[in-house]
Amino acid sequence: MISGSLVRSTIEIGRQISLAKGIAEEQQKISLGTRLLRASDDPAAAVKVESLRKGIDGLSVIQRNIGQASSMASLAESNLATAQTILDQAMESIQAVVTGTASDSNRATAAQAIRQMAADLRALSAAKGPTGEDLFPEGTPISIPLGATSSPATIARAQAFTAEVNGQSLSIDAVLDQAADALTDPSASPRDRAAFLDFVRDGSQRMAEDRSALGAIGLGLERLSAATADREIWFKARLGEVMDTNIAESVSRITSGQVTLQAAQAVYARLGQSSLFDLLR
Repeated sequence: MISGSLVRSTIEIGRQISLAKGIAEEQQKISLGTRLLRASDDPAAAVKVESLRKGIDGLSVIQRNIGQASSMASLAESNLATAQTILDQAMESIQAVVTGTASDSNRATAAQAIRQMAADLRALSAAKGPTGEDLFPEGTPISIPLGATSSPATIARAQAFTAEVNGQSLSIDAVLDQAADALTDPSASPRDRAAFLDFVRDGSQRMAEDRSALGAIGLGLERLSAATADREIWFKARLGEVMDTNIAESVSRITSGQVTLQAAQAVYARLGQSSLFDLLR
């Protein structure tokens, strides 16, 4: 009889410990805002949570890459705008001194200014991006991975900073240097000097087209960013549906558990007060 009572007592203590543990876990779920404290709580839901979290992480990476690509495209477009302004100034300088009436002194002054413009263009073409990479690379344009696809973030230097000179592509800074040489060359005719207006104009036109291309890239990235943000919201909403605590249900389970525990403790307390004689009867 004593042995049986001890067994029943041990079982009852274990039951009360289990009830208390269940109450504590429900309280923890409310505190943390999640109904899954461990994968074993709901294995199927845990698998879904892991999948949704991977999706959210992947979208976060894409958003960061979109930001990087947008920053590079914007900076490249800004540099080309500056370069195009320089070319417009170069054409004005050439136009002012190509006539036969221009003095040698005026042509020399214009040539000096144009050589400085050429140096400024070389600096712009060698500009660096936000993370130190060439903004206008010598080879293939920079492409940013965006999940299963990728997007160009800028354009190649040979595309952005070149002009057509007598059927040959030359860097636009080299064209300006040649224009400056022609202005100071006594043997160059006004027609030879004026030809550089068309060469520089060709380079400016190319830059205008490249700026439009960069603007289209930026617009596409903005749209992709908005779509990615919407998908991220959807994933987080689904994650919330799986993980978030139903407070009303948890409070109900806590209340029910507390009532059951209190009743069990009261019964156990009365049994504990029984005499040895009562247990032997």
